[in-house]
Parts: sequence; C-alpha cells; structure tokens
Amino acid sequence: MMGKIPSDFNGDVYDALERADQRVYFRWDIQKDVLDLHEPIPRKFRDFPLHVEFASTELWNNGMLHPSDQPILHSYFHLIFRYAAREDCGMRSLTGKVRLLHHKHYMWCEVHIVTYFSDGLPVRAFGQIRSIQAEKIWQRRLQERADHDKLTSLLNKDASIREITTLLDGLSPLKDQAALFLIDADGFKEINDNFGHLFGDSVLTDMGSCLRDTLRKTDIKGRIGGDEFIALLPGFKDGNSRKIIETIAGRLVTAMHKQYTSGGKTLPLTISLGIALYPQHGTSYRDLFTHADRALYEAKSHGKNQFCFYRQKFLEETIEVKNQRDPQAAVDIQQRAFEDNMVDFVLQIFYETNSPDATIDYTLGMFGRQYNASRVLISLHDNNTGQFHETFEWRGPSGQTIEKDVPEEDVNLFHTYVRMHYQATPYGVISLEDDTGTLPAAQAEAAEKVHIKAYAYALITHGSDTIGVLGIESSTLPFPFSNELLHSMNKLSVLLGNILLPQRHSEETYEYNENLHEILDHLQFAVLIVDKETYRPVYYNRFLGQLVGDSVPDIPCYKVFWKKDAPCEDCPIPHLSRIGQEYHSGCVERLGLQASYQACNLLIHTKDGHDRALIVMNFPQE
Repeated sequence: MMGKIPSDFNGDVYDALERADQRVYFRWDIQKDVLDLHEPIPRKFRDFPLHVEFASTELWNNGMLHPSDQPILHSYFHLIFRYAAREDCGMRSLTGKVRLLHHKHYMWCEVHIVTYFSDGLPVRAFGQIRSIQAEKIWQRRLQERADHDKLTSLLNKDASIREITTLLDGLSPLKDQAALFLIDADGFKEINDNFGHLFGDSVLTDMGSCLRDTLRKTDIKGRIGGDEFIALLPGFKDGNSRKIIETIAGRLVTAMHKQYTSGGKTLPLTISLGIALYPQHGTSYRDLFTHADRALYEAKSHGKNQFCFYRQKFLEETIEVKNQRDPQAAVDIQQRAFEDNMVDFVLQIFYETNSPDATIDYTLGMFGRQYNASRVLISLHDNNTGQFHETFEWRGPSGQTIEKDVPEEDVNLFHTYVRMHYQATPYGVISLEDDTGTLPAAQAEAAEKVHIKAYAYALITHGSDTIGVLGIESSTLPFPFSNELLHSMNKLSVLLGNILLPQRHSEETYEYNENLHEILDHLQFAVLIVDKETYRPVYYNRFLGQLVGDSVPDIPCYKVFWKKDAPCEDCPIPHLSRIGQEYHSGCVERLGLQASYQACNLLIHTKDGHDRALIVMNFPQE
C-alpha cells in the first residue's frame, strides 16, 4: 500500500531527488587529511572508498584521480592557502570537472567543494560529486558530428588539420616515419557537369568509402575540399617503409580508377596522388602539405591516374648521366646549373628545402667549388656586442684549420686590419687582398699563421643595417679575384641580406618567443596581454591558464578570468594613454585577493591596428 504523498518538500523528497540525481557527498578534514563519504552511497559511486587516510597523497598517487587532472588538485591547494592568508576569509567555494576512477575506468565528474578557514588556515571542506559522464559522451558525439563530413563520413578540413597536427606533434623524427597523402580526383568535374550534382555526390561518397576501405583504421582520413582528400599514414619504422607506402598508394590509385555510366554515357574517374614523407620532407602539417601539394602537381602534370613522391629537385633527383663510370658526373651537372644561374639555383634550393640554414650551407659549397676557394664563410653581426661571429663555413680540400697555439692577438690583429680596409666598390663594400704577403710585416705574419694567402670579405646588408660578412679565402697563391667572382659575391650577398638571413632571423625570433613563453609560464604571478579595444586576452601565462585552460578564448578578459559582465571597475587599462610608454601601478581585487599590479602599453604593430596592454599582477603569497 502506498504511503502518504507529500504535499511539500521534506526530508524524504530531498533524499529521493538526491538518489535520482546520483550525487555523493564528502567531508574532508584538511588538518588531519582524512576524507569520508556520506552514506547512503548512490549505486554509481559504490566502488569509491568510504574512508581515505592521507587523502591528498592518495588522490595524487593511487590513480583515483586521472593523471591529467592532478594539476587541478594542486591548484585547489594553492588557492585555499592563498585564501587563508586573508584576515576576513571564513569560507570559499570552488567548482571543477575531473575524472575519477570508476570500475577500472575513469568517469567525468563535477565537484563542488566548500572550504572553511580558521586562524589563517584551511580546516575543513565539504563537497558533492556528480557524474557528468553522460553529458561528456553527448558532447563528444556532438563534436564528432561537427568534425565529420556529412557526405563521406570522413573528417572535415578543420578536424583533419587538427588530428594530423596532434599526431605529428607526438612523433619523433629520430625514430618515426609517416606519409601524408594528398588526393585529387581526375575527371570529377565532367561527371558532375554531365550527370548532375546528386550523381556527383554519390561519386564522392564512393571515393570516401574506397579511401576508408583501402587505408588502415589507424590512418587519419579526411575530405578537405570538393573532390580533394587527405590522409596521414603513421607507424612506419623500418627501412622498407617507402616500398610499403608505394604499395598502399598504388592500391589506392587502382581502387579509385572507375567508370561511371548515366543516360547511356560513360565517363572515367581516376585520382592523382601526391606524397610527402615525415621527417624527410617536413615535420609540421604546413611543410608536409606544401610538399605533398607539389607532388600532386607533378602527378597531374605527368598524365594523372598516378602517384608521385615529393622530390627536392636539386638535392634528391637522380640525374641520368651518359658516362656511368664517372660518379662525379651528376655532381658536375648540379655545379654547372649553379654556375649558369646562381640566383635561380639558390632560390630553387630555398623553395625546395624551406630551410634558410640548409640553403646557405649548400650554396657556400657550390660557391667555394666554383672558384676553387680554400674556405667560404659567413660571420653574423651581434647588435648587442658589436662583434662578428662566424656562423657558416665551407672548407675546401686546401682549407686549413687555425692551430690551437696561434695567439689570439694575431687572429685579432689580422681581422682588425680587414675591418679597417673596407671600401665601396661597384660590387658592394669589400675588403680585398690578393696576396697577404704584401701587407705590413705584423699583419702579413698574422695572416701566415691563420693560413690566409688571399681574401675578399663583402658586407651583407639589409636596408641600412650591416647584418654580416661573406668571406672567401685562399691558402694558396696565385688566387686572382676576377670581376666575375666579385660580381658573384655581390649577388650572393644580396640574396643573403634580403632573403635568406632575414628568414633565418624570423625563425630564431620564433624560437626565442617560445622560450620566453616557457619562462613566463613558470613565474608565480599573473602575466596578461590584452587588446585594449576589445579586452580580449591575446596571451596569458600558466598562472592564469589554470583558471580557463590552455587555449586563448575569444571573449573579454573580464568574463573569462573574473566572471564579470563589464570591464572591472579597477581595471588599469583606461588609465593608460593610447600609445604612451608610461607604467601604471596600483592594487586590484581579483580572486577575492588584493593583488598589486603594473600595466603598460605594448608598442608593437598589429595587423588589426588595435593597441595592446601588458598587465602583471602579483598576488600575496603565504
């Protein structure tokens, strides 16, 4: 017989709702570090331990908390001990999402925890845990739908780039090999135009099925355009990987070769396939895609219905030679190509390798061999010290290394003489001597010790700045500096100063910025760069990242960090002039704490024309 039906909320109603909601409650004695679950325990949480001694350590070490979520526990302790430093701190509530061990698997849970303080210390915490696994699964399904092309069920363009980039980031160029396939249909437009778009959609669906059936389950497969597909094939480690990739590519080309008939008319469909190899042709998505795209162009140019590997034409291509007994013949052909048109050759090498350093190294060798030099070098100028540092070198058969016992003052004496004798010439600013024996006695002796009988050094400039020196040296005489040689030095100096070295500098700047971010991430205060017009965070360090995750959100900083609907009343940004260089300092209240700050404008050019501000906040430490 049914009991009395309640007319209002009472204890029985609350208990029934809590059981239906599948929540578990806990009490954490922080001073004793003991955690107890409150009974009754919902069925979903019955494998959780009811009583945990040394809870902070156990949660960290015994696998109860997913390893990737352990920083959240660390952040909790960091925050509550910072809160405890406040005199008026009695209670604080926090919410987070973590994965907890459940039946040998991890289950997503939402945790609400209220912490109580006394005498400047966290004393006790009460909380509830609610399973959100179903929500996460639903979110994952929605994400999967958003990531997949509706027509072929393959990954769409954005998802393909993301998945391929993530996989490449986890590979090692020292031990892993992979292949990027770029696939384009031959004849699809004719089918689409003659048979209609619905028929064309069915052909694309067929291509997607063929790609899925031919490649492995572990391969990333996507549709990135109308009739363009992409695939990344990882997991190759042995020396026969290229043959295996050739077999797979050949099988795919054959499988895609089909005839389609409609209305009594038959049209063929084939594919052209470009292949770039990891790590030979690049280690990033951008480099591999660029090189696979060039290989695809080669496949199209050579008749379609085939696959082509990317080839660095000057560095990898096998050159047919008539005299097979002469192993130097292929090298000589490349050398003649360099001598015929040095500028085109160097630009082609740079285009093929996408590496300034590799291009410079290769070019110095070609240049040195062309003029039978003992040594060709590049010394770069350090703006901080005013010194030149030798960065690139090619040494020919007659080139000699400076002995260790040569006094440094002799080396400096020689280079000082060189620097004092630069002159403007039709071939640039050059310091030249075709016989160092004719130099003043001290300098001639120094040149003898460093094995330089003749030299020419040309300044490398970028605009009005001197960025380095290109040098050619000989250890033997005679060594005539012909007009042709000086003209070639000038052309190479221009290439170095305007294309190769600035590009190299931009890559070094990128590495420098990466290192700078690493340093900022380890600072125990908040670093934030904000767009002054939109208040959108452009950069923030790990200290603030613990609040919102790793990605820079496209919403204002006052919303993402401080949960406000309008700019903070004590925000320092309005106090900064538009482009002034002044610093503004003071105190703000954030996270319930009084933090000291310094703010200033960032005087940098941005594509959108918006000004940016740097804000550094220092929160009180225990």
